[in-house]
Amino acid sequence: YSSYRTRTPAPVGVFGPGWKAPSDIRLQLRDDALVLNDNGGRSIHFEPLLPGEAVYSRSESMWLVRGGKAAQPDGHTLARLWGALPPDIRLSPHLYLATNSAQGPWWILGWSERVPGAEDVLPAPLPPYRVLTGLADRFGRTLTYRREAAGDLAGEIT
Repeated sequence: YSSYRTRTPAPVGVFGPGWKAPSDIRLQLRDDALVLNDNGGRSIHFEPLLPGEAVYSRSESMWLVRGGKAAQPDGHTLARLWGALPPDIRLSPHLYLATNSAQGPWWILGWSERVPGAEDVLPAPLPPYRVLTGLADRFGRTLTYRREAAGDLAGEIT
């Protein structure tokens, strides 16, 4: 159980207000901040990121990285983990990845719909959030979640 009656409540998950599931992770994209709502009801604030940038939250022991870069700099804590990701994930500036360990796994945050390619015309306006669309381990193996398109569970992982 998690409280949803806070000053900055997290979005309501699949089981309703106050309950959590591992898939109830969402990233809000704001002009002045990125807000990661984890499945425990916390709102973790980060500075906006340019494609390929990474930021670390010391208080939460969590990394947030925006796709759009082939490699992290040599010696970067996440260089090896980042390099193991498939290129389509690393190079997409529309994806955000979060991890709490240099050994992984990555939580892949994207649109529940198809993620556009670099040359695709984007919908306007862009969705102001990203949801959990998959996981990637330290070897680059990925698990992609599918979300229900319609019905009572529309938008939820099924």
